[in-house]
Amino acid sequence: MKKLSFWWVCVIIASLMVGPAWAAPVQWTGPGANNHWYLAVYVPGGLTWNAAKEAAEAMGGYLACAVSAEENNFIFSLINDWKFWYNDPWNSLGPWLGGYYIGPPGTMNPNDWAWLSGEPWDFKNWAPGEPNYDTETVLQFFGSGWNNMQPTWNNLSGDNPGPKGYVVEWNAKPPAAWVPTSLLLLE
Repeated sequence: MKKLSFWWVCVIIASLMVGPAWAAPVQWTGPGANNHWYLAVYVPGGLTWNAAKEAAEAMGGYLACAVSAEENNFIFSLINDWKFWYNDPWNSLGPWLGGYYIGPPGTMNPNDWAWLSGEPWDFKNWAPGEPNYDTETVLQFFGSGWNNMQPTWNNLSGDNPGPKGYVVEWNAKPPAAWVPTSLLLLE
């Protein structure tokens, strides 16, 4: 058996404190549930929508798609914690979701959106006044006003690195165990 140096022990402990890489995905079960699996991922420095999308795909899933009020509320329950949110000067911006705009450029129709999962865009939970700017073509949780976490949505520019997380969804139990990346360095 390998003996770990004090330095490696510190690295492992720090990686466990930084984010939820060690957290297990949660299955949504019960009435109205789809039995999919979800994982809220905290990224302290923030990340863009494309980076979140690529990370979710690298885990074998996709950015979460809230296709019903019940699913939206379940996903929100996973990120109803200030560590996943940040306040810009006017609003509270939450984690990325798997919605994106498919309408014609230069327009912004609240019905011209799609889910990465391919599921129908039937349920909508836009915050008042959203979606707005036609350059903001991806979806995130959003609360109107300062310090206001809400399960409502906002359209945002996909290259905005502000959101501090995202939610991964899998249709079936994820194949891999989630291990802190620093532990992989020991193998």
